[in-house]
Amino acid sequence: MLKNANSCYFLLLILFLSSNTLLAQYIPEFDYNKNEVGAVYQFSFVHITDVHIGEGQGDYGTSGFKNDTMPNGDVGYSAERLRKAVNWINNNYIDKNLKFIIVSGDLTDSGEKSEFDKFKEIMNASQIPFVPTIGNHDAWPYVRFKQESHKADGDSIINSIFEDTYNNCATFFDNWDNGTRLNAWLNPETNDNSYLFNFYFEYNNFNFYMIDFNPRYHVNKNEPGIGPEAQLYDYDGGTFQWLKSHLANNQHLASHNTFIISHQPPSTDIVIMPFYTLDATEYDKMMKILYPYQSNLAVWLAGHIHRDKHYMASTLNGYNVMEVFETRANKEYEDSYFRIYNVYGVPNVVNGIKNNQNINLSIYPNPSIGRFEIDATHLSSDYLIKVADASGKTVMNSSLKAVPLTNGVYQFDFSTLNKGIYFMTLYNDDNIETIRLVVQ
Repeated sequence: MLKNANSCYFLLLILFLSSNTLLAQYIPEFDYNKNEVGAVYQFSFVHITDVHIGEGQGDYGTSGFKNDTMPNGDVGYSAERLRKAVNWINNNYIDKNLKFIIVSGDLTDSGEKSEFDKFKEIMNASQIPFVPTIGNHDAWPYVRFKQESHKADGDSIINSIFEDTYNNCATFFDNWDNGTRLNAWLNPETNDNSYLFNFYFEYNNFNFYMIDFNPRYHVNKNEPGIGPEAQLYDYDGGTFQWLKSHLANNQHLASHNTFIISHQPPSTDIVIMPFYTLDATEYDKMMKILYPYQSNLAVWLAGHIHRDKHYMASTLNGYNVMEVFETRANKEYEDSYFRIYNVYGVPNVVNGIKNNQNINLSIYPNPSIGRFEIDATHLSSDYLIKVADASGKTVMNSSLKAVPLTNGVYQFDFSTLNKGIYFMTLYNDDNIETIRLVVQ
C-alpha cells in the first residue's frame, strides 16, 4: 500500500508541476528600461484584464443584480480562471518580486453586485495588493433578457464594494490621489451623475495614472448595458480635463516613469478605432496633451479588445508619444492569462524626441551662446513652450506670448542655461513642434 501511495503522490506531484508549467507558458513578461545604460531592476507588477465574472451564467448568484448574493465557490469558468491566476501569483510573488496587481476593467460580465463580490472574494486571497478599475461591462448592471438598472450606476457600486480595497491601496502606495473617483460629476452625455475612475498613485518613484474612457449611455440597440466604444469626457470633472490638469501640476513627473492604465486602449488601428477605442478626433486630442511629456512616459496598459498587441501611440501627424501594450482577456484561457512587467530604473532619461524627424520650424543661430530667433510667420501666440535638457528634465515652461517679438521674429534668451543640448517643444491644441537646441 505504501508503494501505491507513493506512486499516487508522485503522480499528483507531476500533475501539479505540469499544470504550473502549463500556466507559466501563458505568462508573457516585459522588461521596461532593461536595455538602457545604467538600468537597475526595481520591482515587478502584474496586469490582469477582462475577467468577466459571471459570463455564461445568466443571473449570477441569487435573483436580481443590485442586492443579490454571490454563489458559494468559484461558479463559472471565468471565476475558476481568475482563481488560477491568483494561486499562481501567490506561489510565485516572492521569487518574481511581484509587488501589486492592476486589473484594468471588465471585472464582471454584467455589473451584478454578486459578480463584483465574487471578483473581490477571489482577489482578496492574493498575497499582494490589487488595484481594480472599471470596464464597459461593469458600468451598467443588468440580468440579460430579464431586468437592468435604469442608469449606468455600476461605478457607484464599485466604489461601495471596493471601499476598503482602495483604502488599503492608499496606505500601500505613495501619494495616492482619488482624483474624480469619489466625486459624482454631471455627465452631459447622459444628464446624470457619473463617478469617473480617474485616479493616481506612485510606487518606487514610478507614477501610475488610471483613467476612465467607459461610456455611460445605453447601448443603441435592443441589448442591455453600454457599448464598447470609448469617450474622452472633455468637460469639467471629466477624464480629459482631469488628466491634463494633473499632468501639468504633477511635481513628481520625473524622467521615463509614468504608466497609464485604461480599459480601452488608445489604438492607432483605424479599423477598430471608431468601435472599441477613441475616435480619431479624440485620440489626436489625447496624444497632443501627452506629447509634451513624451520623455516622461513609460507604457500605456489596456485590455478590452482581448488581444496581445504592442505598438507606439503617435499623434496623427506622426510624432511618437508612448508605447502601448494590450493584454488578452484572462477569462479566455483555461489556465488564465496575464502579463508581468519588470521595471528598471535608469539614472538618465533616454529622450524619445530623437525619433521625430519631421521638424517644420527652424531656429537660428544654432548652436548659439543662448540667444535664438524663430520666424513668427507660422506661429500663433497661443503656443506654449517646454524646454527640456538632454536628460529629459524640464528646465523651463512658458508661453509664446511671453517671448519678445521684433520685426516678425521671436527672440528667445536661454543664456542662463548651462552649456549643452536642449529640446524646445512648442505646442497648442492643433500642432506640436520640437526643435533641438545647442547652447555653447
